[in-house]
Amino acid sequence: MPIVLRVTEVFGDERMQVWELVAPLAAELRLQEPRLFMAESGAPVDSLAPAALLDGEPLLLQEGQLPWDTRSATDVRLRVVEELLSSEKDYCHTLKTVADLYEKPLRKLLSMEKEDYKSLFDWVEPICSLSKMVIIKLSVAVEEWESYETKVASIFSKLLWNKYEEYQNLYLDITLPLLKEKETSDEDFVALCQLRQGAAKYSLAALLELPVGGLFIFFLLESPSLTSASSNPRKFI
Repeated sequence: MPIVLRVTEVFGDERMQVWELVAPLAAELRLQEPRLFMAESGAPVDSLAPAALLDGEPLLLQEGQLPWDTRSATDVRLRVVEELLSSEKDYCHTLKTVADLYEKPLRKLLSMEKEDYKSLFDWVEPICSLSKMVIIKLSVAVEEWESYETKVASIFSKLLWNKYEEYQNLYLDITLPLLKEKETSDEDFVALCQLRQGAAKYSLAALLELPVGGLFIFFLLESPSLTSASSNPRKFI
């Protein structure tokens, strides 16, 4: 299990970057792949952000190096699936942070109409639910892995493909235009989003775009143009 520590008091020059501030502690704890998160929202922290943005902000410092299954040292397919599982967990975790980081605070903004709010955030729960389903199924596949029998391509089903296509259409036709409108005409919206992001890695715009990247991954897994087993992820896994 990864080690998680609450960083409550770390002092440094306000001109430092976040990573310069926490690097000595990470070295002291001998973390191989240190990862830093906002304690309240769970949002990943931008290690290159000015440390001054974190004044008084509680953080979580986590060991990011995963304990891979020993079988994957000689089973390439298993390692690929483990990496898919790890990526999906990171993706789902990051996606869920939009609620505490932006969604809940924006509810209090008087300039936000109810329909605007729904257009920006109604997608969160359905997409997260799909991601959780993928995580559960990939976890079961890894746990019950049989080198020459286990297949996971069916997990990335037409249902997921359709749902992500639905989100892409919603994003391009409604969410993105609304976001651009808010960013150019609503000063309170912009100010609150900047305040809420602080030293977090992802802006609201970046979080809204994450599922579009997920659609690209599903395209690779389903693409019929990749014919050889060695280059076709769907056949490979």
